[in-house]
Amino acid sequence: MKNILFLICIFTFVPFVGYSFDEKQLLRFKVIKMCNNCDLSSSTLSKTDLNDSIISDTDFSNSKLDKVNFHKSKFKNTNFENSNLEAINFSKSDMNNLNFSDAKLKKANLEGINSNSLKFSNSTVSFANFSGSIFKNSEFINIIFLETNINNTKFLNSKFKNTVIKDQFLENISFIKSDMDLMNFELAEVNNMKIENSSLIGANLKSAKFSNSKII
Repeated sequence: MKNILFLICIFTFVPFVGYSFDEKQLLRFKVIKMCNNCDLSSSTLSKTDLNDSIISDTDFSNSKLDKVNFHKSKFKNTNFENSNLEAINFSKSDMNNLNFSDAKLKKANLEGINSNSLKFSNSTVSFANFSGSIFKNSEFINIIFLETNINNTKFLNSKFKNTVIKDQFLENISFIKSDMDLMNFELAEVNNMKIENSSLIGANLKSAKFSNSKII
């Protein structure tokens, strides 16, 4: 009887330690580099080599993914909300419908990505590399591009709200059919920028220097 009471007390007062993610899915993903409909939220994959991965309908929210190598990977319907993506490598990847809201993207490498429907809201974007990429139907809300390379990049049908790219050198960038209202280009040095069929209501161009650029 005493033993039974002891066990009841343990299960009543000692909480179970649980994880949000599925450990079996995580281990399998590390081996085969494929994940479909996976719950990997609150997981840790820091410094893991996962190049050429194929990922769809997967939740990485609240995860530690710093210095992960996702070079040349394919993503669809993937959530990175509130995750640590510092120094992550997404270069040359294909992305469709990804959420980077509140994510930390310091020193992140998104060079040469081909993307559609990405959401960056209140994300930390600093010392990152977005160069040579294509962003279609994407959102950049409350974003400060701090010392971030966005040269040779195309933004198509995208929305920018309270986005700051000031005091930087910008070259060979296209904004096509995009909402650029209230964007801040103050003190930026701009060369060969094309803004086509886009809205610039309330944008801050104070002391910005434009050369070989055009607004159509």
